[in-house]
Amino acid sequence: MKKKSSKVLSLVTALILLFPAIGSAANPVMTVNMGASTGAPLHGATGFLYGLKDSTTLPDSTLTGLNSLDMTGQMAPGGLQHAGGDAFNVANQWFRTGGKFIQIYMQDIYAQWPYPVNFTDYLSKVTTIANQVKNNANRSKFLYVPFNEPDWIWYGTSGTKLTNFKNDWKTVYQKIRSIDSTAKIVGPNFEHYNSAAYRDFYTFAKANNVLPDYTSWHELDDTTSTYYNSYNDYRDIENDLGISDRPISINEYGKVAELGVPGKMIQYMARFESTKVHGGMSFWFPEGRLDELLTASYQKAGSWYMYQWYGGFTGNTIQVTPPSQNGAMQGTGFYDSSRKLSATIFGGGSGSLDIKLTNIPTIMQTSGKTRIQVWGVNNSNGGTSAGTYQLSNALYTVSGGAITITVNSLNASSAYQIVVLPS
Repeated sequence: MKKKSSKVLSLVTALILLFPAIGSAANPVMTVNMGASTGAPLHGATGFLYGLKDSTTLPDSTLTGLNSLDMTGQMAPGGLQHAGGDAFNVANQWFRTGGKFIQIYMQDIYAQWPYPVNFTDYLSKVTTIANQVKNNANRSKFLYVPFNEPDWIWYGTSGTKLTNFKNDWKTVYQKIRSIDSTAKIVGPNFEHYNSAAYRDFYTFAKANNVLPDYTSWHELDDTTSTYYNSYNDYRDIENDLGISDRPISINEYGKVAELGVPGKMIQYMARFESTKVHGGMSFWFPEGRLDELLTASYQKAGSWYMYQWYGGFTGNTIQVTPPSQNGAMQGTGFYDSSRKLSATIFGGGSGSLDIKLTNIPTIMQTSGKTRIQVWGVNNSNGGTSAGTYQLSNALYTVSGGAITITVNSLNASSAYQIVVLPS
């Protein structure tokens, strides 16, 4: 835990001034268009892999405090891959605190990593798992993940190895469906997106009536700068093949050094919310810590507070245009007219940033003025966070429906939130 003196120093160091931007064209610009709705918030980035280890270690308030929970990937019932994290054992807490889905990593039934190569044995285990899920009270909320990173475990991305994967996918898919006719199946679940392999796989899957219900891949290799290319390429494949849009699940995201760092995780959060994609933070540390939103002693780390901001999005998300689509500085925001509230989370870059708020609704103004607050949360470096802190709270004059403010002394590892209120 940080000493109080270091907390004060970090706040002084991070202190920023907000003012109408005059002559600051040299600064990068982020535009927040409050008049351009991009749909209902998905909150898809608030997902995990082995976020929980059981239903009792974490107080419910740690989960409900995040305001919205999407999915967590967990071990097959009776699995041996990890000491905790059995999907059935975490289900009670996950669902009672608002979690939407649990993805079952079926190959995690095995103790060994990588998984032992024995397809006949695995198909028998698939049969057992599907029967267990079918008879579970939460059946409709479980999603099946039959293969984990088959592009390097058991199979490959081309030639005979890819052909073998496609044939085994068909066998497993049909086995699950024969037992659980309403099953939702996630795949192909490669370690990274591969355009040629995905086109080949989806051509086969459509022809053989074994299309996954959710399309998945992992983003673990410093790929935030290429995420939009992968996303757009996959949607092109669907369009070319006449396949209806599948919901996408990036069910493992974030490098080991990125987890728990607000300024890193905002870069994924913004991209996933922009494309309305589900995501699960990657699993590099012991299960049950919400993938480093919590410390080793289950206290709240800095990134927990950023995801709490995100979970509070209501109304509609709005168009946020970063300085560069593929750059580090990213943002995501919402506007809720019923609450007379708008907020945008941003971060990932350092130095100064101009934020241009446009199309500010009249109900967000009082006598031509709007209140702007800016908040921050720092990277707690694996320790307990001191929480969020307010950097500014002031009234600004709206001109032509817009306000531009400059935010200085940004820390690349921190995240920030700009809140817009009537005065």
